[in-house]
Order: sequence, then structure tokens, then C-alpha cells
Amino acid sequence: MENLNFYYENLANSLKLLAIIDRDNLDRIVKEYPKFCDIPFEVCDSYLKVFSLTPSLIDNEYFDLKTIANLIRLYMLVEVLIADASLNKESEEVFFSNPKWIRISQIAKKILQQINIPLNYPEFKHL
Repeated sequence: MENLNFYYENLANSLKLLAIIDRDNLDRIVKEYPKFCDIPFEVCDSYLKVFSLTPSLIDNEYFDLKTIANLIRLYMLVEVLIADASLNKESEEVFFSNPKWIRISQIAKKILQQINIPLNYPEFKHL
């Protein structure tokens, strides 16, 4: 049996991470990862991985249609962002201040509001 609450918690934490990263929180986030990590990739990959769990959550009616649309929209934007080879060579500060990233962060915040999850610091044990 699938652990839907675990999936939901992972999704919520990944969304919090996408929503909270900005210039003010970047230093705090960077400290959560080992120095050798490509932090923009790790942050984006956390959502791409957890997105694969959403069909079970959708089947069990965890989300309304607008939330599902935003989850898919967010997935597509994250895919486009990490495929942008020019951004992959930039510093974390440049990556996380890119307009594409800002749009991703805005959608993540909107989804958190839609599912009534407060925007607070994510629990990294679930990422």
C-alpha cells in the first residue's frame, strides 16, 4: 500500500523549497547541501522526482483541478529551466534571480496556498 501522506509531505516540502528560494534565503539553503552539489539542479530535481508521485495523490483526490493544472504547469516550467544550458553555467545568484525561476517560485507559492500549506522553511529530510 502506498503511503500517500508521505508522498504529500514530500510534495509540500519540495514546493516550499521552490517557493522560498530567493536572494534573502539563498545562503541558508546553500548550507543545507554539500559543497560539491549543483544546488539549482538539486532544487529543481527535488520537484521533478516528487512529481512522479502525484498520480497516486490525484487518484485519491488530494487536489482540485486548478491545483492539478498548476502542478503540471510547474513541472513543465522546471523542465524548461533546467534544459536552458546558458543558465546551467551561471552562479546560484543569477540562476535564482532569473525571471523563469521567479515564475516557478510564484507558482509554487500559489499551489501551497491552494492546498492550504503554510509557506515556511522546508524540512530537508523529506527532499
